[in-house]
Parts: sequence; C-alpha cells; structure tokens
Amino acid sequence: MRMIITNLDFKDEHIYVTGNTTIGDVKGEWCNKEPPILGKTYFFELNISEVDKSEVAVINNEQFFPSVNLLGNRVQFKGICEEIEDVYIIRFSNDWMEMISIDNDDFSIKRGDKILFLTSYDKIGIYPY
Repeated sequence: MRMIITNLDFKDEHIYVTGNTTIGDVKGEWCNKEPPILGKTYFFELNISEVDKSEVAVINNEQFFPSVNLLGNRVQFKGICEEIEDVYIIRFSNDWMEMISIDNDDFSIKRGDKILFLTSYDKIGIYPY
C-alpha cells in the first residue's frame, strides 16, 4: 500500500507520521533510519500491536467498505477477514492486507467476516519500503 505523508510529530525520540492512503488516514511510529519527508509518497507495511478483543466488532452489513480513519489518538480499521492462522489476516484493499493478533480472543471472528477494530496510534509501526 502507499501513502502520502501529511503530518509529522516528534515525541520522546520517536517520529510519528500521519499518511493519507486510498482508503483513509493512518498514523503510527515511523520505523526507518531515514526520516520521512512531508508530502512524499511511500509504500509501507504496518506492524499493529496486539488488539484487545473489546476493541473489535464484527459488522456484517451490506453497506460495509474497508477503510482506515483517525479518531483522536486512535486509528479505526475496517476490513475483511481473509484468513485465520495463528493471527487474523485482514484485507483492506487489493494491495493491502495486515496480520493482527487479538488479546482475549474468543474466536468468534470467522473467515469472510467484516470487522472493525481500534488501536492507539502509538501501537502501530509504519515500515516504508
């Protein structure tokens, strides 16, 4: 997936970036030796720390569209469960899938479910390539 860097925040020797993707805005810690450049486009992968089950909902309705949105200090993800292995593989677009692990998981998420989950932006690592 790719994003355009729209904002930079510097906290405790960490760089947090906000980037615009084709399905919305995402924010997380920049995980690269080279600092990001505001306005530049980067291809990236995410590393999302374990998500608590209380922050996950299955939303199976007709009006569901994958997206990512900033909600204050948290990031809301909406995607489709593509596969279940030791983790859940969630698809957000044709070229964007992420693996997430869920703390206190009750295994109620099934393949094909449309899910929404929230996590704090400081629990998201952004790895450009």
